[in-house]
Amino acid sequence: MASADSFTIKVKGSQTHGAMPWMGVDPIVVASQIVLGLQTIVSRQTDLTATRRLSLWARSRGGSF
Repeated sequence: MASADSFTIKVKGSQTHGAMPWMGVDPIVVASQIVLGLQTIVSRQTDLTATRRLSLWARSRGGSF
């Protein structure tokens, strides 16, 4: 049976000074890890003989102040 579901994930980063990059959160890295995790569910946690499709794509860059 086919179905379509939708969901929204908002990833927010935090800026930091160049001298202390470990104090910030890079939203691109976080979003990439989310995509990799979702792909791992499809490729490693489901029956390989069944057809599975996971389509993700929408990104938005916030403005800078």
